Amino acid sequence: MSDKVTPQRVEDNILAVQFHHFVGTTLITCCITLKNGFTVTGESACANSDDFDKRLSKRLAFSKAKDKIGELLAFRICDDVTADESALDEPEENYFGVVYVINCDFGEDDE
Repeated sequence: MSDKVTPQRVEDNILAVQFHHFVGTTLITCCITLKNGFTVTGESACANSDDFDKRLSKRLAFSKAKDKIGELLAFRICDDVTADESALDEPEENYFGVVYVINCDFGEDDE
């Protein structure tokens, strides 16, 4: 599996795309169904209804949904990389219960 998220890789995971325009609003939602059955959504709304362009709103909603796919694919890559490694420190108690601290190497500080 490639260790990069590319536009082609995002496109390759798309099974179906649906749009919905909420009547009386400028809100457009895009629902993308991925090949594994998972869905992601993107939204677009116009502040001024006089400026509303349905085609542009659909493109924006679709783009936002594709961005989410990219994030999911990046998560999958990171998850695959750490699957064979012991990435968790000892559990740490806090107000909300047990939290697992992930060993992350963020490289050198930019400052």
